[in-house]
Amino acid sequence: MIHELLLALNGCHGDVFVCNKDTGMIEVVDELPFIHPSEVQLLNKICRLGTYYQRLHLFVEKQQTAENGLYIKALANGVDEILNAYRQTLLRVEEEVLFMHTVFTLQPSLRVTIHVIHKCVCVVTLVNLFEEMHIG
Repeated sequence: MIHELLLALNGCHGDVFVCNKDTGMIEVVDELPFIHPSEVQLLNKICRLGTYYQRLHLFVEKQQTAENGLYIKALANGVDEILNAYRQTLLRVEEEVLFMHTVFTLQPSLRVTIHVIHKCVCVVTLVNLFEEMHIG
């Protein structure tokens, strides 16, 4: 399930994590028998990052093809640099999980947690800024 979660954090949905049509948020499919309701709540909170990533990534793609001013393009380039660092963090997490050869639990190692939290703070901060400015 770690691979599905990493894909969700990268803004992709599938069989376990889907896009809620009402909210637009990536969430766990309702009533999966192998996931406890408390885990569903935790995973849904984690998946918010995937939704935020997806929104920011769409903004960057839109600005690369649009004929906007220099400041908006510079903003999009800066956002893309932060998103690239976030993507690299997801890759490191996947590599570490594969290296450990263990079954994934919801208690990752401290090092992985620190990597993810640092990058997530940047992504969430950007989303909050964009919402305040009504961008995207």
